[in-house]
Amino acid sequence: MKFYKITKIVGVFITLILIILVFRIGLFIIPTKGQKIINYKNPNSALLVIDIQEDLTGIKAKSPYPYKNSKSFIDNVNNLIDIATNEKYKVIYIRQEYKNNLIDMPLSRGMLIKGHSGTQLDTRLKIVNDNIFVKNQSDSFSNKELETYLISNEINHLYVIGLDAKDCVYRTAKGGINRNYKVTAIQNGMMTIDMDKIANVLEKYKKNNIPIISSSNFKNSK
Repeated sequence: MKFYKITKIVGVFITLILIILVFRIGLFIIPTKGQKIINYKNPNSALLVIDIQEDLTGIKAKSPYPYKNSKSFIDNVNNLIDIATNEKYKVIYIRQEYKNNLIDMPLSRGMLIKGHSGTQLDTRLKIVNDNIFVKNQSDSFSNKELETYLISNEINHLYVIGLDAKDCVYRTAKGGINRNYKVTAIQNGMMTIDMDKIANVLEKYKKNNIPIISSSNFKNSK
């Protein structure tokens, strides 16, 4: 009888954990909705640099990472940061962090855990300011401080780059569109873990009315 009660309690606990995990996964992958921006008199643009972190691109990253050709990719990103700086665009860095608990561990696969060095921006990435925001969902807008920053700086156009083109960059783009931002993705500044499927990923952007430009077009976008 005692064994039955223990088994029942364990079963209820596991069921509860699974329910919370499913809810967390849903919350993690669904683009957020928020305050619609207004028509600013003198609108500004921003470059969002998403999730280029040591656990994903660094030399100590664990399989299946680092992303292939990370060095040349980061060189491309640094070039885009230079262009944005020259054009007087705001440069904003996003970092993903997971909590070290039973809910987030399956999502993180043991990476990007809060407090671990792997959550830091890749050391090769050019950092031009302290506009660094931490998110715990795919969509960068899950950080309300980012949303406040964009509104206070009257930004209406977001250029998105970083990792992963299939997930966090895409969902951030969708979160921006949900708030009436103009969102443009820069192809040279995005990667996905399986680059053989990048054409399919980019097609998803186009189907969702997210323009894709090259770095040369970004330079001449003003």
